[in-house]
Amino acid sequence: MAKKILLIDDLSGEESESVQTVAWMFNGAYYEIELSEKSVEQFEKALGRFIKASREIRRITAAAKGDATDAEKARQWAKARGMDVGDRGRLPAEILDQYKEFVKNGGKGEPSSDSDENSGENSGDTPETPNS
Repeated sequence: MAKKILLIDDLSGEESESVQTVAWMFNGAYYEIELSEKSVEQFEKALGRFIKASREIRRITAAAKGDATDAEKARQWAKARGMDVGDRGRLPAEILDQYKEFVKNGGKGEPSSDSDENSGENSGDTPETPNS
């Protein structure tokens, strides 16, 4: 038996076989939205002037690799502070946010945290890697 997938336009609520996923990026954040042909035309019209003035780039493989490197640094940073993180897999967003805040502050001090479970542990000003 054949199955039919029917997507719904996120703006209009219209159900249609012509609905497509539109992926886009702005200020380093990636977005996806399901749009019908009509909504895609509106999207393109709204961004058209900016697209015409922009440079098209190919897939950003270097950025993805950089993200992996940052994740590994964040993993080492979290482990050095006694946070419970695995050796592999996705890091919790909370830990990534704390690491990004730490880096944003020039690697000084500790990021703010909703919990004090790690306070007092490794309060140094530089990221450290755990000893093997």
